Amino acid sequence: MRFASIATILRDETADADVLRAAISASRHLGAHLSVYCTASAPGAPGLFYTGTQAVAVHQEVAINAEASTALRTFAREALADHSMSWDVDCVSLCGGGLNEVLGQKLRFHDLVVLPLPYATGRRAQDVVNFEAGLFDARTPILLTPKGAALDEAPRTVLVAWDNSEQALAAARAALPMIVGAKRTYIHVIEPPYHGIDRSDPGGRLAEVFARAGAEVDITVSPRKGPNTGRQLLAQAEKVGADLMVMGGYGHSRLQEAVLGGATRTMLHEATLPVLMAR
Repeated sequence: MRFASIATILRDETADADVLRAAISASRHLGAHLSVYCTASAPGAPGLFYTGTQAVAVHQEVAINAEASTALRTFAREALADHSMSWDVDCVSLCGGGLNEVLGQKLRFHDLVVLPLPYATGRRAQDVVNFEAGLFDARTPILLTPKGAALDEAPRTVLVAWDNSEQALAAARAALPMIVGAKRTYIHVIEPPYHGIDRSDPGGRLAEVFARAGAEVDITVSPRKGPNTGRQLLAQAEKVGADLMVMGGYGHSRLQEAVLGGATRTMLHEATLPVLMAR
């Protein structure tokens, strides 16, 4: 049981240097092949150009995107050249949108996608597109890496955010190779429902799954301490010394989380440790 194929996405040499290093480190210590997708996409709407300039404008956009993605490919190849590992680099250059669909088709054939926090300071709209292409279009687990995160060794302590949802279960299954290799895994449940199916033993069935795979597991339960569940999870991760969090992505709709807030939205903004997210 392991991750055999990992992917990452580049849109800018400076902004994505950290995430490329993290993806390389993760692929090396996990013994996985790494695929790097170098992207350039202009949201142009050719139909809105003045008559007679449409073809010229489209041609210019295509040329600019191709040049940008080719420069990124050179950057990625140079970064990978010094590492004795299996890798490939591909360019994804589009004009007029549709990047998420194209990336989704590519990412669905990987076991894990390493990406930056899409809403962190300094990130752009394309970072959100890349993240959603992996989570929604490809339905591939995403490993979100805060700036400066090092993934050159297996996590020692894992915190699994558990609410008995399909999303949380998908994330737990995806993270199993990392959980088995960790020294300790905490399944953390925030205010389990009084009438829930596992109300007498919240997290117990999941703990059995982990234990049968050879993991060392503890279950912790806490009351809800405020409206921001994400920050409560980050505080718990700090308390137990976790170096990886595992959680389901978007238990509520994206609109609800954008307007009202939610654990996923908080992590995409503020995570201080790597987060493995699936749906």
